[in-house]
Amino acid sequence: MRKIIYLFVLSVFLISLVSSEIIIEKTMDEIYNLGDSFDIPVVIKSAVGLSGLFQMNLICNGVETNFYKNGIVLVAGAEKKIESGLILSPEVIGNQRGDCKIKGILDGDYVLSNQFKISDLIVLNLETTEREFKPSQSIVFRGTAIKENSKASSGWLNLKFTHESGEVKLEQISSISEGNFNAEISFPSNLESGTYALELEAYELDEDDEKTNIGTTSVNLLIQQIPTSFEIVFENDEIEPGTDLSVKLVLHDQTGKPMEASSILTVKDEKDKILSQVEILTGELFSFSVESFTPPAKWKVYAVSNKLSAESTFEILKVEKVGIEIINQTLILTNQGNVPYNKTVLVKIGEELVNVKPYLAVQESRRYTLTAPKGEYQIEVYDDDNSVSSAVSLTGKVISVKEIGASNSLTKIIVWLFVIVILGITVFIFAKKGYQKSFIGRLKDIKFKKKVDKKPLNYSGLLLGSNSELSLSIRGERQKNGVVCLKLNNYSEILKNKSNVSATLQSIITLAEERKLKIYENSDYVFFIASPVVTRSFKHERLLIDFAFDVKNILDKHNTLFKQIFDYGLSVHIGEMISKIEEGRLVFMSLGSFMSKAKKIASLSRSEILISEEMKNASRSEIRTEKETKSGTDFYKIKSLRHKSDDKFISRFIKSLEGKN
Repeated sequence: MRKIIYLFVLSVFLISLVSSEIIIEKTMDEIYNLGDSFDIPVVIKSAVGLSGLFQMNLICNGVETNFYKNGIVLVAGAEKKIESGLILSPEVIGNQRGDCKIKGILDGDYVLSNQFKISDLIVLNLETTEREFKPSQSIVFRGTAIKENSKASSGWLNLKFTHESGEVKLEQISSISEGNFNAEISFPSNLESGTYALELEAYELDEDDEKTNIGTTSVNLLIQQIPTSFEIVFENDEIEPGTDLSVKLVLHDQTGKPMEASSILTVKDEKDKILSQVEILTGELFSFSVESFTPPAKWKVYAVSNKLSAESTFEILKVEKVGIEIINQTLILTNQGNVPYNKTVLVKIGEELVNVKPYLAVQESRRYTLTAPKGEYQIEVYDDDNSVSSAVSLTGKVISVKEIGASNSLTKIIVWLFVIVILGITVFIFAKKGYQKSFIGRLKDIKFKKKVDKKPLNYSGLLLGSNSELSLSIRGERQKNGVVCLKLNNYSEILKNKSNVSATLQSIITLAEERKLKIYENSDYVFFIASPVVTRSFKHERLLIDFAFDVKNILDKHNTLFKQIFDYGLSVHIGEMISKIEEGRLVFMSLGSFMSKAKKIASLSRSEILISEEMKNASRSEIRTEKETKSGTDFYKIKSLRHKSDDKFISRFIKSLEGKN
């Protein structure tokens, strides 16, 4: 009987343990972001009647937060479906984040959902790849903002531009629409150069304007240092002859700070003649010696760097100075200034003063004899600036200061005038007799020659000055010649502004003369001809290729420094022509398509050296090439030179510029 009672109690107890069943019918997604909401359908079944409180909690990292609570009554064998939901907002879930589960609880029974993640992360992806910018430049930063639950964000993007020093230089807000952003930033023109951090923060706002989902990223950007102004700074803009001019070139960037760069400095006299031209770094002190006795004038310093130029003047002062020497009984006055000396010099012999008024040309000296009654005298000589004193023994009748050779000079002048008059009379007599002779009796001796109307060469408009002449009919031997053809695409523009390019052109002329190349100009084409009648050689291939590279280097160097640039093409070609030298000029006749082919290839060049197939075959051992074809014309680009000598064009360029004029 006792066993039956125990079994009954146990069965009642077991029935109570399984009296209710809680089923969460939804499988949670792997990730949710703040702001998401979802339904959580729950079914409760019971084998016996029950009543109690049903609640649902959010469990994240061991912390439970209740979000649903309601009473429930069930009869035996019934079930009830509950439609609950959860909004992932800070007001509901607080600071709950990370790995979470939903827990359903009824009278001590509970059930757990599958694990899921609650995130507040927005993943930012910046698609703009450019990382280096100039001040005053505008740039659009594009990218995407996707929440961790893979849904597009719609919110706001804050951009902060911070210098490496930590100073925030720029900050602005843009919108994010359907996961995309396009934020345009205009950099100020005076933005300091250096490395900057671009920090991007994407965020969404709730109804209370509180940030919910947030994402950040940052990239480093470089703002370039851009030259904006250029100036010439003198230590002293008024100098005396015989001293040094000290000058410094200062290149300013967008913030006014000095920056270092290569520059060309030119010193010109009052007639614009180039006295010195050097390549220096900005910020370096350059000294130029002004020779003694240089007359007073205003000279110029012209400088160019990074396509900015500056010009300033300095003055060579007027110096009136006389050198005084007393040697025994002789006084020597020498003009040590840079203008004629026309002041009064006082000579004190004993107690008596004598005024001497010499007119001395620059560096001229005059000697004077000092006399006085026999005795020892203290001689003092002085002008406005200096004085000399010496004890001298003098002899004579009276105190005097007489110029040595003054009377002799007058005598010489009179003699020369007499000689000139006699020569003039003689020439007049002979000329008169010559005109009185009859030419009638001499006509038989005159041989009439056919007049050849030789048209004078026209040099107007030429850049380099042709020293060659094209002839349509000339007799001679066919010889292999080589040519470098320079095509000037902006010829008319260069012709109008020759003063800006004259030094560069002069350096090319000097280079051609050194290589014994003759120059022939045809409109906007310039030919540098290597002819055996001039070079005394038939091997011109390497000479022409090296010359073409030197010309290219000179023109490219010019284009990096000056606003007036050369838009050019270069070709190298060999072929046959007939040539000879007449009065120092090369007279030639091109055979076949020699000149026209060189012109065609040069016109296809864009600031590069192109060679013909004939040149490639002749210089095969010297160069490596790559073939190309344009407009039906085959040509070759030079990939490398073998055993090329060291390039000295910079020093040659500077030297040639210094020698101009």
